[in-house]
Amino acid sequence: MFEDQFQGELSEEQVFFRQLMIISSLSTRLFTDTSTEWQVNIRNYVEAIKTFEATAIRHLDEDYRRKMIRIVKHAKEKIETYRRLNPSHSLTNMGKEYEVVITLDVARKRLALLMRTLDDKGVFSEKSYRAIEHPPKSLLDADQQEVIGID
Repeated sequence: MFEDQFQGELSEEQVFFRQLMIISSLSTRLFTDTSTEWQVNIRNYVEAIKTFEATAIRHLDEDYRRKMIRIVKHAKEKIETYRRLNPSHSLTNMGKEYEVVITLDVARKRLALLMRTLDDKGVFSEKSYRAIEHPPKSLLDADQQEVIGID
């Protein structure tokens, strides 16, 4: 069926969508999957976002790079401040977990910036990965009337 629709070729948008689906799947496993440690799930999530970024690299401009540098710099400052203010905790599990949380925050911001940049450039818009963007009020009203039996 796929080959019939697209003559056996993948579009860039389909590749982006599949990567976003992988990221979504990994995000649900962050704290719900008990078969592995949560740090492993976060590492997999972070790497999936980096892979997505690498795939979209040709669309990422200097503005994206500047913003990412700022995000990473701010995260490093948070970690360095934590280490300076909590020298006895920085090498303990609590300190390492703090660094993992900061890593997760950077990954989340990276994904948000990546999606915003691709959307702004018209490469991968929000309509591409939402089933229904904003259904019109008339459609919602009609559905509600049908459910309660009003014609």
